[in-house]
Amino acid sequence: MEKRRSPILAGALVLTFLFFLATSLYAKNLPFKNFDHPRLVETGELAGLLDHPSIRIIDMRTSLLDYLKAHLPNAVYLHYETLRVPGNGIPVQAPDRICLERLLGENLGVSNDM
Repeated sequence: MEKRRSPILAGALVLTFLFFLATSLYAKNLPFKNFDHPRLVETGELAGLLDHPSIRIIDMRTSLLDYLKAHLPNAVYLHYETLRVPGNGIPVQAPDRICLERLLGENLGVSNDM
């Protein structure tokens, strides 16, 4: 049963991460029209933005091997387990702000301009 929950959990984390990322980071010259709030984009719209400097695609599939076999150009890999850290005796929590900033900035190349 745990195997079935992993893709659902990963998908939920991706969506949550994208919403938090979009609302917490200030982006200059976003390529999206009418970008008043975070939203999902169509693949056709994303295809033309793969090289845009203010876009960072984070691939959060459960398998690094699958990512290596076929990922979108310029996408970076982040396993969802990286966002689950123990703290204060609680086994699963979100990382604190400093840890998340380091993870996004130093490891994934996400900056305030994105």
